[in-house]
Formats: sequence, structure tokens, C-alpha cells
Amino acid sequence: MIKKLSAPFSGFLGRVARSSNSLLYIVLAIVVVLGPIFFVPVYGFSVLTAKGFFMFLLFVIALLVAGIRILKKGGLSLPRHPIFWIMGGLVLSTLIGAVLSPSFGTSFLGYGFETTTWLFVAIFSLAIFFAYKTVSSYQRIGILYSGMLISFLLLVLLQGLRFAFGPAFLSLGVLNSSTSALIGSWSDLGIFFGVILLFSAITLELAGLRRLPKWIVMGIGALSAVALAFMNLSVVWMVIGLVGLLFVLYLFAFAYWDTGAKTYKKENRVPWYVLSLVVLSIVGIFFGASLNALAGHHQTLAWNDLRPSFGTSMHVAEKSLEHNFVTGYGPNSFAMGWSLVKPVSVSGSSVSGANFDLGFSYFVTELASNGILGAILWVVFFVMLAYVLLRRMGRGFESSLERYVVVSLGMLVAYLGIIAWVYVPGSYILVLMAILIGAFLNLSLPGNDRSFSFVKDPRASFFGILGVTVLIVGTLFAGYLGIRKLISFIDDTRGVVFMGKGDDSVAVAEITRAANLASHDIYHAQLAQLALKEVGTIVSGTTAANKSDISRQAEQVLGVALGHAKAATELNPEDYQNWILLGNVYQSAVSLGVTEAYPLAQAAYQEAQKRDPNDATVTLSFANLALANQDTPTALVFIQDSLNQYPTESAYLLRLQLQIQSQDWADAVATLKQAIILDSSHDPILYIYLGVAYEKSGDVADANQIYALIRSRFKDGDQAVTQIRSNLSGGNAPDLTTASSVSSSGTVAPAPSTTKAIAPKAKK
Repeated sequence: MIKKLSAPFSGFLGRVARSSNSLLYIVLAIVVVLGPIFFVPVYGFSVLTAKGFFMFLLFVIALLVAGIRILKKGGLSLPRHPIFWIMGGLVLSTLIGAVLSPSFGTSFLGYGFETTTWLFVAIFSLAIFFAYKTVSSYQRIGILYSGMLISFLLLVLLQGLRFAFGPAFLSLGVLNSSTSALIGSWSDLGIFFGVILLFSAITLELAGLRRLPKWIVMGIGALSAVALAFMNLSVVWMVIGLVGLLFVLYLFAFAYWDTGAKTYKKENRVPWYVLSLVVLSIVGIFFGASLNALAGHHQTLAWNDLRPSFGTSMHVAEKSLEHNFVTGYGPNSFAMGWSLVKPVSVSGSSVSGANFDLGFSYFVTELASNGILGAILWVVFFVMLAYVLLRRMGRGFESSLERYVVVSLGMLVAYLGIIAWVYVPGSYILVLMAILIGAFLNLSLPGNDRSFSFVKDPRASFFGILGVTVLIVGTLFAGYLGIRKLISFIDDTRGVVFMGKGDDSVAVAEITRAANLASHDIYHAQLAQLALKEVGTIVSGTTAANKSDISRQAEQVLGVALGHAKAATELNPEDYQNWILLGNVYQSAVSLGVTEAYPLAQAAYQEAQKRDPNDATVTLSFANLALANQDTPTALVFIQDSLNQYPTESAYLLRLQLQIQSQDWADAVATLKQAIILDSSHDPILYIYLGVAYEKSGDVADANQIYALIRSRFKDGDQAVTQIRSNLSGGNAPDLTTASSVSSSGTVAPAPSTTKAIAPKAKK
């Protein structure tokens, strides 16, 4: 059977040169083989974004080849089966949703080739269609399978070497941790290993391999099983176990049934390989954490699976339907709904500031974002796919080769389809699933196409040629936009790196270039934040002699910040962080004495609160605005409102600053105790301030006990205690809204002595 699957390569390139159909197939083969290992060697550049661009560029090429082929033939053939028309309906409905979306650019193309944009839905559909039209032989399927195995072996080699020698080894400039992977995320790596493990078990069960090929496939399966065992991805093991059980049922019920003779073609043997796979999945589910901990003795493989629950995702769907019942907020808009429904209990945490672009799973995200029309079309598509799968499995096969190829495709499609409904795979996994779906439909729906010719009829010829010409021109333009977007993303990545180094002038130049190439709210938000930082630097140099010049210079830079902040709200008006940023710009103007900016800042914060009603820290923006206007009583009211909504460390620390400024040490002790309870970082700086508060309020014994503890446990504890006590004695107000001040070596870094407003968290 291996000989039948292995395509003879003599003359293969010649056939490719003569056939546009073969060129389309080559594009798909490149996606399958190179997709898992493609990356852009730019420091800080997302591997997932690189994958998205890679898929986009290849399918632009494929679409151009298809358009030229249609012109050459003077016609085209389209499949009759309703499942393809459902996919076309999905592309159209998603496009309508993008047009009606509050943020068209985010929904249409996205920021970094995200998998929930209209663009990716179009790529997913094209992958199914092109695979259906081109993966038309067992040899071509065999090449795709071989490509998957080659990519798997390269990934295993890379991850094995990095595990053995540490995450700095073969980082390639983009793999920054032990759980980084070229294929995308850690979960993508596990899902792909699951594909190989399932494929190995099916091949051993049905392919009828001889000794050497059998041992090779067994070795590949063993490698994937061992890798998965130590990765601790329970969801992958669960789906493998489920599909394995379905495969066992198929083997017992249908695999060897002769529909003509109404009997089994051979004796019903026990499917040991697949049963072993089911047992392995049970072991992985129950002992995966222990195996992961065992691997952690050599190198940490801990990985956080942070995503909204199914219930929360459905609440997002409700908000999306309220916005527009038919199309929802539109593609790539899950974050808009998330900010409306996220629990108040996450206020002040890292989860609160995160923009979740995906919900519980990929297809649940699609249901939650694209309204009732998109939800119905996705459900109908998968119901039809399941129907075709079940019907084809029960129809019987003319040869063992046909049975092996069709069943292996069907089981892999089932595995990846279930994964996409219960998890959040990346772009490569989704496109691989689409290619396998197309190949399976090609073998399951023979002779199902209808041909259209526009050569004989002049009217049909005119409109046909015009339509194909528009398609080609549009594809070229889309490719141009995609390349601009990639370059802009690289420029922005470089800008963020320079921001981290403190080289703000270069960062501004890089991000400005990115914004000129592809205007996006994140770029403008970054530029506004850099301008605000420059305003702070300018104002810090104010003296009595240069006050008027400094004020004029600060107002000019503030105008730049205002322009970028307004642009961010216009490009993505549903992101509450853009409105907080705009409010912060107006708040800075208030601090400079521009009193008419106060109501504008209030209005911006109110817009933010509408879009993020359950985050108690948004209320603190009003408190900071009141402080900028030198209205401490009003600020204290807003701080208490925030605490009443949900107590957060940020609220307690802001109130603490005011209490220390007013020398209200008794209340400061109570506030510090509450802040320490909520302090997940266990920052010793807070304990030092508690000691000072005890000392100032007359409780010297407790103060000395805390000082002794700090001095004994931290390297520079004594210096920190001395410096903070000196700062407070000199009347300097602390800034306790910054991150933890404990270094990795246990050194305590004294908190700065300037007060600043709470800034919005950067977008992911």
C-alpha cells in the first residue's frame, strides 16, 4: 500500500509546469509542510502573526493561479453539494458583518492576521475549495501525509534540543520560553502531535504495512505519545480518546462489512493499536500533570490556559445579538463583548486589562461574534459535514487502500473539528483542518460539479471575463495591503522593543511609520502614550524662570497626544481602553491648568465605563481626574465608589497616597492592611509603609517588628527602610501604583516619590 501512496516523482515537475491544477496543489502542500516551521526572524515578532501572513500570501498566490486558470479555460466548474454553498454564505455573511462592524478594519483584516477576521474565514473557505478541486488522487494525499510527518519530526527535534539544552538554545530570535513553539502556541504544538498520534494509530490499523514501514510508523507514534504525555494538555487527550472510541466502533461495525454479500470480508479482529491509543489517552488525562511535573525537574513546562468559559462566551453572544441580531458585532469583535460581560471579580487583575480576542473555543467565538446568521451557517456546515462523514463511512469501500485513505481523512477531520469546537487552535491547525476537509469531500462527493462556460455566449463572456479580471485585480490589491500590514507590524514590533529600551524617539519614528502603512488604533494608542510620557518629562523640568516656555512646549506635545488618542477612538470606538487613554490626555491638560478639558475628560471616561461597566478600576480614572483638578474630597468619593463596586489593590493604594499626604496615619494603617491582603506580589514595599504608618501613629513596637523582618529577609531591606522613612520625613508623597519592587535577586527597590495617574494597560 505504501508503494501505491508514494507518488512517482519522475516527470512530476513537468506536469506541474503544464497544469495550474498542480500549481494549486503545490500551494496546499507548501502550507502543510512549511506552515508549522515558518517564522519571521525579527525579535519580538509574533510567531502566530508570521503564520497568518504566510497563509495569507500563499492563498493570494493560489487565488491568482485559479483566476488565470479560469481565463485560460474560458469557464469554471463549481460543486453542487450544499455544503459548499453554505461556506460561500459564511464568507458573504462575515463580509456583511465586517462592513457593519463598529471597527471595520479590525473585523475585515485585523491587526496581525488573526483567525477571527473576515480575511481568515475567506482563507479557510478557499482552503476547503482548493483542496476539493486539487487533492484528487491517493498519491497527492500520500504526499500531504508525508509532509505532515516531516514537519512533525523537525518540530520534535527542535523542541527536544531546547528541552535538553534550555530555552535559550535555538531560540531563533522568536522562541523566548521553554513553552514557545514554531508552530504557534504550546497548545497548537500539542494538537499537531495529537494529529500525528491519531494518524499513526489509524495507519497501523488499516494500512497493512510490512515490517520496516510498520516500525517507522510505530516509532513516530511513540514519539508523539511521549511528547504529549509530558506536555499536559488534557483537552487533546480527551479528544483523542473520544475519536479513538469512535474509530473502534467503526472497526467493529462497518470496516470489514461487505455490502454486496451482506457479510464481513474477514474475521473481526481486535483493533489493538486503537485500543492502546484509548488507554494512552486515559493515562494522559489522569497522569498528565504528574508527568509534566516530572519533566519540570529538568526544565519548567508549565503553561497557563487562560480563556473565557463557555458560559461567559455565551454572555458575549447575547451582547453581540443585542447590538445587531443578524450579524452581531462582526468578525474579530469578541473583545468588545468581553469588556461588557467580564466579571467584576477580575477588577484590578491582569485578566481585567486583557483583550480576549477568542472565547471558549474557535467556533464558539464565531457563534458569539457574528450574530444569528453566522451562528446558523456554522452549525449547518458542521452538521452537513458530519452527515457526509457518517454516510461515507457506512457506504463501504472497494479496496483496502480506499478504506485507509478515506477513513484516515475522516478521523483526522473529526479530531480537528472537535478540537476547534472545544478549544482555540491557531491558524495553521485551522487551515490544515480545512485542507483535510476538502480532500475528504473530494473522495466522498464524486461527480458532483457543474460546469459554467462563458466562451460561447457573448454576454456571459463579457461578464465572466469582467468578473475574473476584478477577482485578479482585487487579489493583487489584497496582496499589496497584506504586505503593507506585515511591514507595519514589523515596524511596530521594533518600536515596542525600543520603548522597552527607553529610546522613545526611535520608538516614535518606528510606530509612526507603522501607522502610516496600516492605520490601526493600537498604533495610535502607543503614540499617544509616548506623547503623554514626553509631556511628563517636559513638565518635570519646570522652574520659575522657564514656566511659560515649558507650558507652551507641553501643550504642543499634548496636542499630538490628543490627535492620536482621538484617532484610536475613531478607528475602534468599542474598545474602552481607547476612551480611557483619551480621558488621560484631557486629564493631563487639566493638570496643566486647562480647566475646559475637565468635562471632556469626564465624557471620555464615561464612554469607557459604558463599554466596561463591571471593572471597578475604571472608576479610579474619575478619582485621578479630580486629583488633577486639585479636588481631593471628590477623589475620595470616587475611590470609595470603586471600593464599593469591588475592592482592588489599586483603589486602596490610591487612597493610601492621599492619607499619607494628609498625615492621616491611623487610617493609613487600616488601608495598608487591606492592600496587603489583596497584594498578590507580596511586595515588601507595602510592609515598609505599614511599618512607617505604625511608627507615625505611635505603635513603635509593631513598626520595629516589621522593619526587622524586612531587613532580615531582603538584601537591601535596611537601605529601603531608611530611604522610604527619609522620603516621608521630607514630605514626598509615594507612588504605590507601580509594579512590584522586588527584583529577581531579592533586592528591594525603593518606590519612587512622585505621584502619577493610573494609565491604561497596553493592549495585547
